[in-house]
Parts: sequence; structure tokens; C-alpha cells
Amino acid sequence: MDALTTRLARDFEQMKEEIQPEKTIETWPLMDPYLIVTITVGYLFFTLKLGPDMMKGREAFNLKIPMIIYNAFQVLFNLRICLALFLTPNAIPYLYQNKCLRVSENPATSLSHPLYKAMCEFGWFYLVSKIIDLLDTVFFILRKKQSHVTFLHVYHHASLVLVSWAYLKYVRGEQGVWIGFINTSVHIVMYFYYFLSAFGESMKPYLTWKSYITKFQLAQFAFIIIYLGTLIVNDCTLPKVYSYYMLANGVLFFYLFLDFYQKEYLGTSRKTESPKVFKKDDSYGKPQKKIAVPGSEFWKVFTHGMTFMCFPGLQDELYNNDDDDDDDNGDNNDDKTQ
Repeated sequence: MDALTTRLARDFEQMKEEIQPEKTIETWPLMDPYLIVTITVGYLFFTLKLGPDMMKGREAFNLKIPMIIYNAFQVLFNLRICLALFLTPNAIPYLYQNKCLRVSENPATSLSHPLYKAMCEFGWFYLVSKIIDLLDTVFFILRKKQSHVTFLHVYHHASLVLVSWAYLKYVRGEQGVWIGFINTSVHIVMYFYYFLSAFGESMKPYLTWKSYITKFQLAQFAFIIIYLGTLIVNDCTLPKVYSYYMLANGVLFFYLFLDFYQKEYLGTSRKTESPKVFKKDDSYGKPQKKIAVPGSEFWKVFTHGMTFMCFPGLQDELYNNDDDDDDDNGDNNDDKTQ
């Protein structure tokens, strides 16, 4: 225990030294803290107050064409960011060589290094993508899909704008490249699904893989937890402030997405289940003592989610879950929680 306390105290001291703004990056567009706070607060105000009030008593907007264009743009934009890892010369060998320690003869620690410059530039485009993602919520509200504006959805969108901005301005660790790569991969698949679904009923026969998007998202957070946990355990010299924060965030999102998966694909099943017949015994009518187990709800969600992520065939065998999420126009952008 003393060793763990000492290690955490040392890491905390190191974190304070790691938070260093880059003078050149501070001059880039969107790097003004007041601007990024204004965008985030404006998003929250529109989402939680202005938007719902504006849509009261109004008909839902028909946004089929804008959503087709928006989702197509998102696919291409995220694809370009994702491919940067392969299109930047020597990026993969360098990241592999420096997966834990900075052992290269020419470490990428300033904008004069081409790999460091590429990491920062595409980190900026990643920030832009997180700001564009806020339009997901705007579409929900204008289509009067307020039930989809959940805590998970709003927190995820707002927090990633702030995290992406803080990463670029203050941290810039190489581990962020792998996290950005897998996240944009998820977005390519997700927005391609919603691009097809926006065309309506004609595409419905080809959209039977909706639940696998959430499973892909769960796999994403599992990777983040394992990857960053490994960096921390091995005491790697990559920025610890980013590793600790994103590890905690990954655990939180893993739990929230498991809960979402259970409610979305498992919780509304058994619609035609016959009522159970209870037999009276000596304990009938007596109050039953409940045992409170700390975290029991988390482990219930965890085991359910992992079971159906790893063994999807059990879902059809144990549950009768009809995919009735599609709205009247077929543009079922109803679970965009990246």
C-alpha cells in the first residue's frame, strides 16, 4: 500500500510538469479557451433549454437530405483522419518504437519534428470532428427525438470537445494517436450505417447490424482501458496525466455503454412473456430481506454486456428483441453515442 501511495504521489508531481502549452499551437484556430468554453456552454444551453423550448408546439423538421449529406461528410472526414496514421511516413514504426519509452534518437517533442507536427495537426482536425459531432444532438432536437438526448449522449459529446482541446493545447502524448485512430474507425462504421439508414425503408433490409455498432464501441473502450492500464502499470514515460484521465474516462464510458446496450437491446424484450404463477409457502406474505451489494448493478450490467458482445448468438436465442427503433422516415439516427 505504501508503494502504491508513493507511486501515485510521484505520478501526480510528474503530471504537473507535463501540462505545458505549445506557443505555436496556441495561435491556431479554436485554441482560444474562451471560444471552446463558449461552444460547449452554448451546446449545453441549446440542448437542455433553448432547443426543447423552441420545438414545443412545432412539427418535427424533415431533415432527410441534410442528414444524408451530414453523415456522408462525417464518414469521409473521419476516414481521412483515420488514414493519417498510414499516410504519414514512418508514423507506425515510430509509435511502435516509442510505445512505452522515448528511445528514438530523434524524439518527436517539438513542432520541428515532422511526426510531432503531423500528430498535432491531425489532433486539431480531430478536435474539429468533435465539434461537428455536436450536430448529432441538434438533429435529435429538431426532429423532436428528445428521448434520445440522454445523459450518456450529452456528456459524451460535451466532454470530448473539452478533452480533445486540452490534449492538443497542454499534453500531446503519443498514446492519443492510437485512441484517436480507433475512435475515428468507430465513427466511420457508425456514420456509414446512419448514412444508409437516412435513405429510408429501401435500405432497411441491409441494416440488420445496428447492435454491432455498440459492440464496436464497447470494444473501443475495452482497448482504451487495457492499453492505458498497461502504460501506467509499466510506468511508461508517455504523459501520465493523459493516461490516468482517459483510463478513468474509458471505465466510465464502458459502464455507460454497457448500460445503454442492455436497455436498448435486452431491456425491452420478453414482451409476450406469460405472468409467473407463485405458490404460497411458509414465507408467503413476509417481507423479504434484501442484501445490498456494493457495485452489484455495475457487475450485472458488465456481465450481461460482455456476454452478448462476445456471444451475439445468445441474444437471438434468449430474447425476442425486434428492431423497432426506426422512425417513420427510416432515418434512425437514434443511438449516436460515440
